[in-house]
Amino acid sequence: MTLFVPLSPESGPSPSSTQESPRLPKGAPATLKRPQDSRRHLERAAQTIAKAKRVVVVCGAGISVQAGIPDFRSTTGLFHQLKKEHPKESLSSGRELFDAHHVFHSESTASIFYKMVARLASLAEQAAPTPFHEMLKGLDDRGQLIRCYTQNIDGIEERAGLTFGVPPIVTRQSPKKSVKRPVKKEEEAKAVAALSEEAVVDGGSAATSSVAVGSSTPVSLTPPLVAISPPASQQQQQRVNPSIDSTPRCIPLHGTLKSIHCTSCGSTSPLSQHTSLFSQGFAPPCMQCSEFEHTRQLVGKRLRGVGIMRPSIVLYNEDHREGESVGDVVRKDLTG
Repeated sequence: MTLFVPLSPESGPSPSSTQESPRLPKGAPATLKRPQDSRRHLERAAQTIAKAKRVVVVCGAGISVQAGIPDFRSTTGLFHQLKKEHPKESLSSGRELFDAHHVFHSESTASIFYKMVARLASLAEQAAPTPFHEMLKGLDDRGQLIRCYTQNIDGIEERAGLTFGVPPIVTRQSPKKSVKRPVKKEEEAKAVAALSEEAVVDGGSAATSSVAVGSSTPVSLTPPLVAISPPASQQQQQRVNPSIDSTPRCIPLHGTLKSIHCTSCGSTSPLSQHTSLFSQGFAPPCMQCSEFEHTRQLVGKRLRGVGIMRPSIVLYNEDHREGESVGDVVRKDLTG
């Protein structure tokens, strides 16, 4: 059973004892229950979080509404706004503008999508962290927050001070077996003899020992010691504690409005560099693809086409580009 505990009066008045069906969010699952005494349960949840040593937060659009970012499914949410703004598109819901099958089905819907993304990116750029975001940062500062998984694409968690992003996938390689070179008996005998002679010369001092081998000139048995300092980058890596968790504290489950990527080659670029073009309903061509095409044309190879740069947010009915990396982080957090 999951309890629905409203955080503010706007979530609906607390049901009285005479009410048989407490008001729940629209479309709530049957397993969602609302307690009769919401305040008591809220205080209990706050006390539990305050005492917890390991906290994982999964949050959605509701935490950014106070920052001026619209949610999606409420009566004043983004889905309803988009449907009203584009009556000619015959949208059953604004959700269709977050569906990969519908968005890129025609130039008109793609244009609406790009304009919407530019508007959301502008709102996200101006948004300030809410008290909930500050609470997340407080949990992190106290060492309680293991991870925050956010469904939001505004990136306000990063502005609040949390490390943010999806780490690259870790490739697991089986350790290579060391192959020992067989030592010949003659080489082994020479080594033993050299060590025996070294031990009796100058009191066995390996640093100054020498012997005469068929000559009046002493031959040193100990190779000169050369102090080799590793490169600065390696020295820095050696000082890093491998037990420290370098995974970002906040993982965006649905991508972010910070970047765009090419639909062909996958190269990425900051969305902020192309906001003006998106606001006009157009997507920029991929510069890397363009350079490749120019090179192929010069050498007389067949052209492959230039991809477009689209916002790096995850839509309905499409694969998550970083899904495997997100799965690795979830697996790591679950196994401790």
